[in-house]
Amino acid sequence: MSACPVFNVQLGLFILAASCSAWGDGTDSYPSALPISHAEQHKQYMDNVDSRHATDEHSVLPNNTRDPHAYSDGYDFGSLGKPEMDHQTYLASVIVDRLEGFTARDKISLTYDWQAWYGSSYDKALIRSEGEIETGRFSNARNELLWSHALTPYWDTQLGLRYDNNQGAGRGWLAFGLQGLIPYWLYTEATGYVNEQGRASLRLEFEYDWLLTQKLKLQPRIEMNFYSRNDSPRGVKNGLSDLEAGFRLRYEITREFAPYAGMEWVLANNPAAQNIPLNRTDEVRFVAGIHFWI
Repeated sequence: MSACPVFNVQLGLFILAASCSAWGDGTDSYPSALPISHAEQHKQYMDNVDSRHATDEHSVLPNNTRDPHAYSDGYDFGSLGKPEMDHQTYLASVIVDRLEGFTARDKISLTYDWQAWYGSSYDKALIRSEGEIETGRFSNARNELLWSHALTPYWDTQLGLRYDNNQGAGRGWLAFGLQGLIPYWLYTEATGYVNEQGRASLRLEFEYDWLLTQKLKLQPRIEMNFYSRNDSPRGVKNGLSDLEAGFRLRYEITREFAPYAGMEWVLANNPAAQNIPLNRTDEVRFVAGIHFWI
């Protein structure tokens, strides 16, 4: 009794093997009765297109070629144009991180810190500018024109030029560095500079936006500048030349516009002149300003 099921299984395997060998002996890899999938039809269409362009530009496609627009019912993109990937779109933006006033040495001064860029997700032309305006004159002005290239989703490499103007003494630099976010969303700018006088410089800036509410944010900030040599006309000392550390509390009326107030500690080590000791400036500033972007 047990031999019957075994015989039936052996007979089924024999029929299956015979059918597979019959398919393999034919010229087609599949039975002609089986339908062709959409993927196979699309492949055949693309093969026909490639062969048409390779042989005769004006040849007519076979009648059985699948129309790639068969499911659109005749509709196209119209006046909207064909969709583009994000990396193919060119955009522009201006970000004014700080535009603030402060009182120091019995004078009211203005600080500005902004950047503007134009380009795609991978490559941008970037302008950065930071400085102070005292009694109608620019002081400690730093201006940069950079090419920014995306290294990772959170980091950009930068290469370009920097020009400083302070107390009538101008300096040109070659700039190279990184800008982006390190873990826990700490905004970072790390830029190195060299110039024709053989001087080298390193600038570091860190910012963090601490969300107290959806509109109220506390931003700690620190900036440091290091130089390899003294530059007396510009008030620059070798080593740590200046440091700014403080915080700002801002309220976002909209995402694009936010007034703020805060406090900042400024340390500046000016180089010693002949027979004059090191001139060190150490002061606390109370600041108020606006942050906005377009």
